[in-house]
Amino acid sequence: MKGLIHKVLSRFYEPLRVRLDGLSKQSDRNAVLMGQLLAQGFSVEETRERITSYEFKVFSQFGEDGIIQYLISRVPIINPVFVELGVEDYYESNTRFLLTGKKWAGLVVESDADCVEKIKRQKIYWQSRLKAASAFITRENINRILTEAGIEGDIGLFSLDLDGNEYWIWQALEVVQPRIVVCEFNLRFGFEHAITIPYRPDFEVRRAHPSRFYHGASLPALCLLAEQKGYDFVGCTSERVNAFFVRKDVSHGLAKLTARDGFEATKTGGRRFDKYLDDWRQVAGLPVVNVETGSVGTLEESLSSNG
Repeated sequence: MKGLIHKVLSRFYEPLRVRLDGLSKQSDRNAVLMGQLLAQGFSVEETRERITSYEFKVFSQFGEDGIIQYLISRVPIINPVFVELGVEDYYESNTRFLLTGKKWAGLVVESDADCVEKIKRQKIYWQSRLKAASAFITRENINRILTEAGIEGDIGLFSLDLDGNEYWIWQALEVVQPRIVVCEFNLRFGFEHAITIPYRPDFEVRRAHPSRFYHGASLPALCLLAEQKGYDFVGCTSERVNAFFVRKDVSHGLAKLTARDGFEATKTGGRRFDKYLDDWRQVAGLPVVNVETGSVGTLEESLSSNG
């Protein structure tokens, strides 16, 4: 019955699939209410083949809000606290619905100081248990930023969307042990090779290449890192932007996937993969690191390699 309710609501409430920029406070509240109703339709006993079937959008860029709600219905959360890195003004984010619809507490970190000031002027900042920090995040400072904000240990969710050093920052993360990790990956880096951009503490996607196609890591690289850090890859969005990982020591009952599994599970929807295969050629001559071997080569060399 709950699954039927979710199916009906998600079919007929299209406003959830538009951005909330410029909407009235009443519309914002209505969107949160509808998201809560959709989330209530998830059943712990129900397991669908693809987590993409749980997608809905309240504040997220695509269907991340729905997938996150499904995951927290399956994963026991003892400390409902989140951290999200790279949020701009926080109107479009992976955790705002957790804050407003589920009453979680959390920290958001954004390098643009003006955006952080905008966040602090929003009503939700003083109404909710939200902290906002302005910092350019590196693998050298990530743990200090969290410790100074008073966030350590077992937390509910950690989200990274920096268009840059996601792989290296997650690798360096030590002071928190999130039960769920959401991480952006670069579709243009393919689904065969575990590669990422070389680490540079001052990396900025706008300066790296005018196309802004050169950033982040491939899904296989994140899956390999997840395994090393004790996480299962459980799927990605149908738009093939964010990947979802759940800590192995937490009972979740979700199918563990390979990077290829995750790609195949979204093959019938989302972004056209052939278009993105064309996109990579614009940055083909730029360097990437194979995180399995440590070797550095161009993106073109890495994608054409059989190793």
